[in-house]
Amino acid sequence: MRLAFSLSSASAFFAVSLSLVGCASGAKAPVAPEPSASAATTASAKDPAADFGGKTPEQALDAAIETAFQTVYFDFDSYALTEQAQENLRLMGKALKADNTLKLVVEGHSDARGSNEYNLALSLKRAEAIRDFLQSEGVTLESLSVAGKGEESPAVDAMTEEAFSKNRRGEFRKEKKAP
Repeated sequence: MRLAFSLSSASAFFAVSLSLVGCASGAKAPVAPEPSASAATTASAKDPAADFGGKTPEQALDAAIETAFQTVYFDFDSYALTEQAQENLRLMGKALKADNTLKLVVEGHSDARGSNEYNLALSLKRAEAIRDFLQSEGVTLESLSVAGKGEESPAVDAMTEEAFSKNRRGEFRKEKKAP
């Protein structure tokens, strides 16, 4: 009985030792081959909604507009896009590129501080910054238009810093392109 226990222990030790030697040598277990790029392209060509989580491009754009992608917020006296805004805009760009019947109007807004002329110019620069980013993602000019609204349409009608931060924004309105 003691001999059987010793042989079992020796066998277990030998098996563990061999597996450790294999790990130390850098040998790797065989891995199933990944699908080729052409297979992924073929799957995507068969199902255009595959890139949008099972949604059509228009449904993906609607979902993007209805969620955090709806509004892009800006810092005071700035039209620079944050990293989060850029991530969100990439999804919108993907949807716009996939459906050439969609058109997006980008509306820039500002808070109430500053002159009307300055705020109109700043809000237009905000809308243009969003448009330019979407263009850099491959969206065509025909899919985008811009408008600067200045302080005309505040999201929050108050004179507090919190209200100001909600009013410094870019918003989107979806339209169909003319045939």
